[in-house]
Amino acid sequence: MPLPVAFDWSEDEHVLNFVLQVRGVTAKNVDIALCDVFVKVNCHPALFEVDLKHEIDVDHPKTRCRVGAGKVTLSLHKREPGLWHEFRAQGSKAELRERRQQALTKAAEREQELIKQRDDWKQDMIKAGEQEQWRLDRENRERIEQWELEEKRKWEEEVYAAFDEETKTAVEAAALPRPSEDDLDTPTPPRASASRPAEPEEPADQSDAWPQVCEVSDEEAEKIRRLKARSHDKEATNAMSLAKKAGTDAIWNAADLDDTEEYMPDVRENPGKVGVRFTERPRAGVPVRDRGRRAPPHPRGTVKADGPPMLAGDMAEDEADPVWLKDKADNLMVAGDYQGAYNAYTEALKLGLNARAFANRAVADLYLGNLEQCIEDGGHALRILDKRQKVPEGQMPGPCDPQDQLVRAVVEVRIGTAYLWLGAFGKAEHHLQK
Repeated sequence: MPLPVAFDWSEDEHVLNFVLQVRGVTAKNVDIALCDVFVKVNCHPALFEVDLKHEIDVDHPKTRCRVGAGKVTLSLHKREPGLWHEFRAQGSKAELRERRQQALTKAAEREQELIKQRDDWKQDMIKAGEQEQWRLDRENRERIEQWELEEKRKWEEEVYAAFDEETKTAVEAAALPRPSEDDLDTPTPPRASASRPAEPEEPADQSDAWPQVCEVSDEEAEKIRRLKARSHDKEATNAMSLAKKAGTDAIWNAADLDDTEEYMPDVRENPGKVGVRFTERPRAGVPVRDRGRRAPPHPRGTVKADGPPMLAGDMAEDEADPVWLKDKADNLMVAGDYQGAYNAYTEALKLGLNARAFANRAVADLYLGNLEQCIEDGGHALRILDKRQKVPEGQMPGPCDPQDQLVRAVVEVRIGTAYLWLGAFGKAEHHLQK
């Protein structure tokens, strides 16, 4: 059953005022309905509703509702000025119910009309934006076409100017004086070129240059073949005699070449197994340029392997330490490498869960634009802190760690910032108020 609300009211000729005393009322948990002759304020479990004696102007600028400081203030502008002396309407329940229903129906119709007007205004703005965009596109297109015409006109003028120069040169060459008949009758001796010898003149009759074809018998053909073979043998003999004569004067002869031994290098001694050291295998999220240069620590009583970690099948000790990975991620965040910091925090969290690592990874998510991931990482950090403060049933909780409280406050701020960037203002305010 709803609880009654304590209120005060006052009036003048133009305004009717109500001040409702509602404990814990905020703009989020209150529902206010204003009609011409009906007013309803619902803040569970409190409820205030009244049927007004006369009509009010809901759309008037002076009709206002203020919520805050545990009270709700209603300023209702009267449709017709005058003093009412009493704000409640008198009548039977059926009459008041019908009167209230009519007022609610009018309010719903008015709300629908406002929604329609808002949609029409939105469509008009969209159309106006499209028209403006079309105008800008048309102006840009016309400007580009104008630039193209100017460029075309410029190049046409240059081409026509070049044609005019050529025409002028041709006209000047045609205007030169022609040689006289005496100059034409006197033959000019050809000028010999120093770099190119004169070509011999071709004979007038080319018919003598072609080979003559005639028919011979088989005996005559065999005789011609023997003569050709004899001439070839003679030429080969002369070439061999010239080669022998030239060979006596040569520096190297065949005998010297036969006595020469080919040089062969000696076989190298086998050094045994050759060990090749490769660079250490980098892990995802930790750039090679930022890896530590110091050797990893080794426990006492163990033999240090000479081979690199990749050959030995081991992983660098620093990369298996979540504290080292978190410190490296913090340094990457300071340096501005947010993606590398995110990857390093991820590797550290794979080795061990930590609220501060989740909180710092949420910052990297913010810089990278992963707002949903930022909210999720912040939630993980808060759950870890809550689990740390949880005590067994029947035991007294211990004092809170100031560092944990600081981390909790930072995480709430980061979650609220992510909700703010996502447009969820209610959730952002909820987390930022914590």
